[in-house]
Amino acid sequence: MTINNREKFNESCPDWVMLKGCFGGGSIKPEDIDGHIERGGVSLFLEHKLPGVKLKVAADIAFDALRKQGNTVVVFWGQSQDGADITHMQVYWPPGNPKFENFPKKKEATLSKLREVCIWWFQHCPEPKRRYS
Repeated sequence: MTINNREKFNESCPDWVMLKGCFGGGSIKPEDIDGHIERGGVSLFLEHKLPGVKLKVAADIAFDALRKQGNTVVVFWGQSQDGADITHMQVYWPPGNPKFENFPKKKEATLSKLREVCIWWFQHCPEPKRRYS
């Protein structure tokens, strides 16, 4: 997603405190996902992290659940907005993929590797069925 107007974007972000107490009174809170593409009924979720930031356990559990539903989740680490300095990537492959790992680990990567995963995902999606004419 390209943010054309950062001020409007910030204004449109909800304060999730409005849902406090809705999820059992514990520490469960909504989290964001940085990018999402759907094709043919499956999704590619993209999550960007700054260097040195660890993936939360709750996010790992959620991403594992998403991949078990047939989706792919890619977490990548880098500083620049254009992806030129991506250093690591963690891929939650869907079941049935020969690259599938039950507990994926963060591995060294580059923008080229991120693009390879995105291309793989697009090439292996089910054919879209037109819902609207």
